[in-house]
Amino acid sequence: MTNCYFFSFSMLFASLFNFFGGKEEPYKNNEAYMNKIINRSIKQLENRYGLVPIGSGGGNIDNKSRKETVSFHLYHKLTKEEARILIIEIVELLLHNINIDKVIAPYLYNFPFTYKNIEATVFIYEKDESDLFDPNIGLISLTRRGTINYVTYLPNSKWCEYATDVEEPYEQAYKIVTQKDYPHKISDSKDTFNPKG
Repeated sequence: MTNCYFFSFSMLFASLFNFFGGKEEPYKNNEAYMNKIINRSIKQLENRYGLVPIGSGGGNIDNKSRKETVSFHLYHKLTKEEARILIIEIVELLLHNINIDKVIAPYLYNFPFTYKNIEATVFIYEKDESDLFDPNIGLISLTRRGTINYVTYLPNSKWCEYATDVEEPYEQAYKIVTQKDYPHKISDSKDTFNPKG
């Protein structure tokens, strides 16, 4: 049995940066506080959806939080519709908990935080922890490009090669799930965050 594991470069970099960066600088208080918000959110998601957290991280610019990254395992199959709802729920819960917090607000690179400030990944497995293969979804993620990706894997692939990788803009998925337009109108306005940065 080959388990497919992937790690976001931004999450790895953020984790190494936090590990080696020390805690002396004043802005580290902001990082510690953001970590509390993220950890509280992860606990809510664990309890609500049975998600198993496997990593989180973040990235700063000018000593302000610009990106937060979370990843999980889930041990039951999802349809594409269920996967879409789950990733929207994860992202919106994180955004809600960050944006209502008055202490962290001055330390956000842009306010309000939007889906462009979040990366979220869920690796999906069978209940017995074995891999899922096409046509079952094995991975769903919100990428730094602002798209939701639904991935299926080729069976018997040595390197966990994709069978399919379907992209969907976050705002489109949000509208399908909530029957509402995305509230911050990111696609129509200037955003201080550049997802390619």
